[in-house]
Amino acid sequence: MKKLKKQIVEKYGFTLIELIIVLAILGMLAALAIPQFSKVLDNSGIKTDQANLSIVQTALEVYKADNNGSLPTLTEGEGDTFDKLVSALKTAGYLKTDKIEEQSGGSFTYENGEVGFTPKSTEPSPGS
Repeated sequence: MKKLKKQIVEKYGFTLIELIIVLAILGMLAALAIPQFSKVLDNSGIKTDQANLSIVQTALEVYKADNNGSLPTLTEGEGDTFDKLVSALKTAGYLKTDKIEEQSGGSFTYENGEVGFTPKSTEPSPGS
């Protein structure tokens, strides 16, 4: 009996079953955490785009106020009108950057003196 107690007391390390249980628990925690993390990343991109849109809207309003309601003159040629607006506002000194990129995959628009943002269309996943 003393020999059996001595073997149990001197036992070091973990059994295979204990390691499998720990790995299973870690796997379950990862399975719960990873989708939540990806949602946070998606939402942060949308929030960044909304903040950038707000900055451009404010710059455009200040430009119009300083120039008796007139809109900035956009350069001719091909290209996105929003990008041309941002460049014109940068040239006029109302923005610090001449390029604003979408972070969430959506698109910025500029038409008739109004700026907007269209989020990336998400297609429903099968089974939802």
